[in-house]
Amino acid sequence: METEIEQQEEETTFSNTDANGKRPAEDMDEEQAFKRSRNTDEMVELRVLLQSKNAGAVIGKGGKNIKALRTDVSIKTMLRAYYDPLSKVL
Repeated sequence: METEIEQQEEETTFSNTDANGKRPAEDMDEEQAFKRSRNTDEMVELRVLLQSKNAGAVIGKGGKNIKALRTDVSIKTMLRAYYDPLSKVL
């Protein structure tokens, strides 16, 4: 008898998962806050931290990769050297 009640509770709790495989949204405003904007005019800043030994692959031979990114995607690049004093702790 108890197992029948538990099964009924599970079915009623997530009744619409059969339709689309998703749980119901508890708060629509909260769900919409995590959606990305599709506005193409929006400026996006992306910072990437990599080890100096890998920076060469991003820059490319003679700056080829950076130049291609600047022209093809019209990005502004700013490269900064960052020294981590803890990286050489023995």
